Amino acid sequence: MVQEQGVPQPGADMGSAPKPKTAFTADVLLPGECVMLTSGVILRLRQPSTWAVTEVVRQMAAIRPQPPILHDPDRGRDEPNEADPDYQAALRAHEDRELERKYEVVIATGTTVEHVPADVPGMDDPAWLEMLAALGIPQPAEMTPSERYIRWVKYVAAPAQEDWLMLVTGLRPRVGTPEEAVATAASTFRSDAERGTD
Repeated sequence: MVQEQGVPQPGADMGSAPKPKTAFTADVLLPGECVMLTSGVILRLRQPSTWAVTEVVRQMAAIRPQPPILHDPDRGRDEPNEADPDYQAALRAHEDRELERKYEVVIATGTTVEHVPADVPGMDDPAWLEMLAALGIPQPAEMTPSERYIRWVKYVAAPAQEDWLMLVTGLRPRVGTPEEAVATAASTFRSDAERGTD
């Protein structure tokens, strides 16, 4: 993580002492490689694991809801009823969860923390977990570093819908996500916070 003091300038001799700075500035960042979120957190983007994304697609395909089967007396055969409202609701929830899992993968494998402002709780700070618990959004007592990072990005680093628009727009070219999924992804992550799901 870049520190607020002593940020090296582009092209600087890394063997020499960097010039001291009193605050982090984005001018040391390369365009397109980082995003500054509304929280002030800066994440550096990198190539996510396409293998992990593919595995998520495979897992979700295996549990995709199936429409109920109805008998059509006019045709004398059974046919899937894709207009069934319960099926449609289950399918929308499944598609939302699949998209959410894909972006959990790319957040975990396609971003790293570049800078956290002093007034924003860091990933290891228990304050943000205590806040979520107070809001009725408890998190697992035991989390791996990646699980903790994903949740921290969701609830702390990227609190606004525009944050997710920036993230998914930046990550989309790296994973080949269709452009129309950008707004859907942002909505999905926002609704996750509103639902209070893990």
